[in-house]
Amino acid sequence: STTVAALALHTALFHDDSLVLILSPSLRQSGELFRKVVAAFQALERPVPVRAATQARLATLQENFVHKGFDATTALTQSYAVIKSLVTREAFVMAFNDAFLVVTVALLVSAVAIWFCKSPKLEQAHPG
Repeated sequence: STTVAALALHTALFHDDSLVLILSPSLRQSGELFRKVVAAFQALERPVPVRAATQARLATLQENFVHKGFDATTALTQSYAVIKSLVTREAFVMAFNDAFLVVTVALLVSAVAIWFCKSPKLEQAHPG
């Protein structure tokens, strides 16, 4: 699983617009694999440069926390927490949109398939 984690991380870092899905037979195995990917990413110590817009947003958030009375280190930690919560929320929204798209396509395919199904023939009751 360490090799798969390294391959997933390499794909995510070096292939633009790549989507890396981490799938395993069980939730426990998926979590283990994900932890290995995260650990490898953290061991690289920021292999991807932070964009200027992100740095500016962090600086603004840090200033706001400093003005509220936090020290610089705590303010930066709080700023990272705010960015993390925003990213997590947006990821959930995107996942919900993807799930909605899958359900929509499934329902449309089912609706079209209904047209090709034969209607059941009703048996007539014979008197007597």
